[in-house]
Parts: sequence; C-alpha cells; structure tokens
Amino acid sequence: LSSLKSFLVGGELGRVLSARCVWLNRAMRLPRTTWRQRPEEAGGGALMDLGVQALDLALWVLGSPAVRRVTALTHGRPGQVEDAATLLLELDGGAALTVEVTWELFAGDDRRRLRVLGSEGSGSLPPLQIFKQLGGRPLEVTPRQPQPRGGESLFVNAYRREIDHFLRSARGEADAPPPVEQVALMEVVRAAYRSAAEGREVEL
Repeated sequence: LSSLKSFLVGGELGRVLSARCVWLNRAMRLPRTTWRQRPEEAGGGALMDLGVQALDLALWVLGSPAVRRVTALTHGRPGQVEDAATLLLELDGGAALTVEVTWELFAGDDRRRLRVLGSEGSGSLPPLQIFKQLGGRPLEVTPRQPQPRGGESLFVNAYRREIDHFLRSARGEADAPPPVEQVALMEVVRAAYRSAAEGREVEL
C-alpha cells in the first residue's frame, strides 16, 4: 500500500485521473434475518460494512484528498439494509473515484482490488503492479516486495498490522492521533447515504 501511495503522492505517475476500488464479498445465505439486515439496528449495510474500508483505502493511497461531491446508488431488499452500493466521487484536483461494494457476489472467491490511472502511469493492488511511462512507452516499475510468511498476502498482512496498532493504542502502548481523517471519511459515507436516499448528487 505504502509503495503505491509513494508513487502517487510523489507525482511519479503524473496527475491522478481516476481510481476504482472494489470490495466484493461472496453471497452467504443466512437461514433467517438477523440484526445485520435491520436498518434500525445495523445502521447501514454493505456500504457501512465494506464501503468504509474501501473508501479509506482508496483515499489514503491517493494522499487523502478532499471530496467535493458524491453520487451513490444502493440496492437491497425492501425493509432491509443495502446489499450493494456504487459510489462516484469527485476529488480535489478533479480526479474521479469509483467505489463498488457488495455482500452478494456470485463467484468462487471474494474480490478486493484498487486501480489508479495517472497521466504518466498506473498502479493496482493486490498484487502490487506499477507501470510508468518511460521513453515514450509503459514499463513496469513495481518495487520488489518481501514475501509474507504463512502463505498470507501482503494485503491481509497490512490489515493485521492496522489491527495490531489499534489494539496497542487502546492499551495505551502506542500514540492514537486525533481521528481527523476518520471524521472526514464518515462525512463522505453520510453524504453517500443521503445521495442514495434522495436520488441526487450531494456536495460536501
């Protein structure tokens, strides 16, 4: 994650034009309705459960730009939280960010992916791949990554480190900075729900 971010924030891939983040989980049929499907108890569905992480990942990699406006569509069963959501965000600088999340993917495996298109290159993960225009043609410039132990992916290991830092902060063993980015993130999520409910673009 940090390797791709350094390429983007450092301007090595040129101006960011667009990014797309998908977090698609396989459909898991439940024998009965639980609190997770009830809006008054869950507070949100796939957008709240998966979209927060997808948005956080994409915005962090892009250098935490401000969001200018958001348009969102959600889909779900009547009287239940949304099973799927698609968001289109306009970021400071004019880049577009698309986020797609669902609990209802009919496939063999979950799918999580981030792809960024720049004026001078592109990057994606997982797996990490970075291409940059050099000498008038695209060349792969992906830095070598250490192989994780135990067969886990770098993507999973990154979240393990994040959870470890959270636990150490909760125990008072590590500094916990003010949640400025988290507050801004939840404002975007709230604007997305408002956009979906009112059927229009919402400015932030």
